[in-house]
Amino acid sequence: MDGEAAAERYEVELVGAHGEVTRVELSSALIDSDGEAALLLTALEMLPEASTPPDGSVARPRAMATLDAMGESVVTVDAGGRIDYINTAAESLLGQRLDQVVGKSFPDVASLVDEADRHSLGDPVRMALIAGGRVSMGRRAVLVPPMAAPSGPSSSASRP
Repeated sequence: MDGEAAAERYEVELVGAHGEVTRVELSSALIDSDGEAALLLTALEMLPEASTPPDGSVARPRAMATLDAMGESVVTVDAGGRIDYINTAAESLLGQRLDQVVGKSFPDVASLVDEADRHSLGDPVRMALIAGGRVSMGRRAVLVPPMAAPSGPSSSASRP
């Protein structure tokens, strides 16, 4: 396959933890990220137009099923910095269910500390909201859920 052209788009079925199936169209592009080559993947949910009400009430649960199918932890917040969604991977990482964290701020659920000295790195969600974009905590950040041992070497946050 080396040297062969790749397809421009792929149709993929994602299966959530509870058996929900969501079809997405994946595409990719090589981009420059801080002077290094990176692969940008985009996913577009494929919904039959007739099944989506004008208010989008069906689209959100399907999008959540897509996020639940991911192996990476996803935490989303509203404009005030309050958690409005975590996927199943995040539930596992944080040791809390979605219904336990909705409406809470990130520091109420977990904290980030420096891997070397265990000093707090602050609230990445608040920093992203103030900066108006992505902030990176680097590889030195360790996630510490309440009453738990540190987990993971890196973290970043971005504004929705």
